[in-house]
Amino acid sequence: MAAIDVTDVIERLEQAPVALQTAMLAPPDGVPNAGGFYAWWAKQGVLDALPERPHPLDRSLSLLYVGISPARASSGQKLRGRLLGNHINGNTGSSTFRFVLASLLMSSLDLHPYRTTTKVSLDEGDNSRLREWQFANLRLSWCERERPWEIEEAVIQAMQPPLNTAGNSSHPFFATVKANRAAFRAAALPRGKPGLRATPTEPNEGLRPRPQTPSERLRRVPRRATSCTHRCTWREVSGLGSRGCG
Repeated sequence: MAAIDVTDVIERLEQAPVALQTAMLAPPDGVPNAGGFYAWWAKQGVLDALPERPHPLDRSLSLLYVGISPARASSGQKLRGRLLGNHINGNTGSSTFRFVLASLLMSSLDLHPYRTTTKVSLDEGDNSRLREWQFANLRLSWCERERPWEIEEAVIQAMQPPLNTAGNSSHPFFATVKANRAAFRAAALPRGKPGLRATPTEPNEGLRPRPQTPSERLRRVPRRATSCTHRCTWREVSGLGSRGCG
């Protein structure tokens, strides 16, 4: 069977989106375990300054983001794993969409990202708060298609989703998305253990004092040693402490 073209994909993505509670149901009502496209839609006004691209069947919704799964022939991921596993139940380190969404909501949801060696993530409380926001404000549509990467760029260019950056640099919201992503990454503090917020430490906290050099020890010799009548050298006196000399 021939793969559907760009127009068919867009037409199916613009069918009535479903609530996330429905998307998580088992197929056929929920997201299928197949390859294809997906589109995220939001209630208008829930993201500041977001350019509106209204849904043709529900003008109260506006397009946010369009993606595919799998992204390449070598990947075995499907729509269900990508959307439920990464975008809804994952973290910002495993989902570009979730990362962008968190960066735009960092202040309003009071999110505090932390960084590991390779990723920027949210702790359990912040991640749950972001997920609750998704359930309250977002809707989802999808379209099955084999080898979706073949026409991904054409679909994105035609639909103009404001939160996509790859292949979408001409969009008027592109600079805002890039700036917010950079700010989110810059705000991430290093973190030692999951589940604990990163907190600043004192500059010398946990450090052992450096051993003193001989010259530093000499400078700390008690002043009363200068009255010694035995003509001791400073090096000799420095080792006597409170015993004195003689």
